[in-house]
Amino acid sequence: MRTKKTLSRIANALERIADVLEGKSYLVQTQHLNIDSVSLSEEQPIDTTDSKDCSEITESDKEEIITFLRKRNIDVKSYPEKEDVDASLISIAQYMGDKYSHIQKVYEMIKRHLNAEGGFKLDLKKSSQLDVSYSCQLCNMLYKIAFLSEYKYIKSPSFTLIATPNRIPIAINFLTGHWLELHIKKAVLDVLISLNQKISYSCIINPKIVLPNGDDFEFDVIYFIQGKAYWIEAKTASYQNYVDKYSKVALMLGQKDLRPYMVLTDLPQNNNHQILSKLFNMKVCYVEDFSNTFREDLILDLTN
Repeated sequence: MRTKKTLSRIANALERIADVLEGKSYLVQTQHLNIDSVSLSEEQPIDTTDSKDCSEITESDKEEIITFLRKRNIDVKSYPEKEDVDASLISIAQYMGDKYSHIQKVYEMIKRHLNAEGGFKLDLKKSSQLDVSYSCQLCNMLYKIAFLSEYKYIKSPSFTLIATPNRIPIAINFLTGHWLELHIKKAVLDVLISLNQKISYSCIINPKIVLPNGDDFEFDVIYFIQGKAYWIEAKTASYQNYVDKYSKVALMLGQKDLRPYMVLTDLPQNNNHQILSKLFNMKVCYVEDFSNTFREDLILDLTN
């Protein structure tokens, strides 16, 4: 009887979560999860207004970026003219980046099982209340857009999250890394809005280029803001195999009018990101720190 009551409470709680999420794809919890009832405490919607709705921010022609690269003997072969991304994916990407330390376990399990048959069970007995809350919210979001074909959370006595990734191309592309690129793009635009200044920018995601030495390369995200380029690489897997290559590309681009970043979900221990930044000609930062880091750098650039 107790098990039936518990499952009933879980089902009711998940229904309430779904009701709250309807029409509000990115929510932030302001208090801890009540584990006994598996319900969310008071939540406030986050403003996900597109930056282009702000009259102070204008997107200029991508030719600015192409010209910047050509001056450095870098040829742009192709790039998406316009990335048509559903607002729900942008909101989920923003959520994942902002809450990554809390959803890391479940995200890594989801990504790991994109190439495996069946689903997974994640033991959350030792997880914090916030970890459980945000992980359940993420899975609920992904389930609503069919990126998960199965999802449920069982509290006592197992405290287990059960999910099965839906192995469709759009889900695989998003969950293996595109979400981080979308998160970065949204974070930059939010910073631009927050400065409340007249700012012109241009942006290209995933341009395919040819380096001065003839090698093919592809940027993740590159912005051009008020005469300065901001090149941002996003890594959701081991970064060790990439830092040297990125460092060499940064040197080819030159230090003048350029800020290169590498945004990681795999946080280096003992402030190693600071050491990496000094060694490899790029600012290395954790995903949850990127927005503040970029904001500080941009303010510095705009005032100099």
